[in-house]
Amino acid sequence: MFVAGHQMGVVLDAAPFVRELAVAAYDAGAREVVVVWEDEAVRRLGAERRSERADADFPAWHTDAMNEHALAGDALLVVDAKDPRLLSGLPQDRLSARAAELQRRWRPSSEVIGRLATNWAFVTAATPGWARSVFPGEPDDVATELLWEAILHAVRADLPDPVEAWRSHVADLAARARYLTERRFRALRFVGPGTDLDVGLADGHVWCGGAATAGSGVSFVPNLPTEEVFTAPHRRRVTGHVRGTQPVPIRGEIVEGWELEFKDGRVVAATAQAGEEALLALLATDKGASRLGEVALVAGSSPTRATGVRFEHPVFEENLACHIALGRAYAPTVDGGASMTADELLAHGANTSDEHVDIMCGSPEVTVSGIRSDGGVEPLLVGGQWVW
Repeated sequence: MFVAGHQMGVVLDAAPFVRELAVAAYDAGAREVVVVWEDEAVRRLGAERRSERADADFPAWHTDAMNEHALAGDALLVVDAKDPRLLSGLPQDRLSARAAELQRRWRPSSEVIGRLATNWAFVTAATPGWARSVFPGEPDDVATELLWEAILHAVRADLPDPVEAWRSHVADLAARARYLTERRFRALRFVGPGTDLDVGLADGHVWCGGAATAGSGVSFVPNLPTEEVFTAPHRRRVTGHVRGTQPVPIRGEIVEGWELEFKDGRVVAATAQAGEEALLALLATDKGASRLGEVALVAGSSPTRATGVRFEHPVFEENLACHIALGRAYAPTVDGGASMTADELLAHGANTSDEHVDIMCGSPEVTVSGIRSDGGVEPLLVGGQWVW
């Protein structure tokens, strides 16, 4: 099993949690547990002090290691416990250049993950750096304990039988995904305050959610928590305006009050009340970063929302509300997509990019409907809850 953090290594404050993971992995039969670490203070220092040339000119050993393990079919685990505001205030053009280069080098492992060729998971751990951002004003130990309590509730770990709770939950998500796939909607429509958006769906789209099965036959849940069912939009058939309902962490900045305008599938205007530079830099990363690669439906009754916590973390924020994602589509969201080439996926309308960033657009005030091929409309979520 290869363990890393989001972007680089696991932050050092998460070491006790990672050690427990290693024990469980070996008990489950892992051949070897390989962990890559990163010190947050050194990461901030590097971003502040290294030369501009060095932003995209760094040793390849880390990305090579991830790619090597992914291509070998090893289990991949991302433990993202970093401070969401760690790089706040730094030049976005330089942060974007480095992030883009990392994503480019990680392309082989990204394709393995996207095609479910191996089993993987994205999890979190409470750390003082992250907890200070979520619970400002609290002592580090109190803030960290409060964050752990919120995480454990969001992932159903505080229930009497968490394993059975997860089995029931992923079965429910799978049933919703099957229903939506069978309906074969032409598009989804989001309507609410500041939002009137039509999201055309890719040709041969498939809805996914809950557990997945890797090429090795291993069944796994990719994200903890997970409350979404999702599919691929058509990269050229998104039109209208959408207003954000949750903050979005992007490259060390928290983007708030964002609004996007789409025409023929591409973002043609973007604004934000805070973090606008980070949003614009993301959109300019590559040709696919300004188009959608995912649309996801999430009920407003999830344990993540019940915590009442503003996590400022993508894996939690995406489970608070319906969302769209700028960038890469996941191959399994197209029928037969896992065995398709990039050009074949494009021909079905699935977007390609080195980026994939979820941005939340759902709330109890936003109604989501399915648009049938005959133009008929079927309500799906009203008041933030499933109609069926």
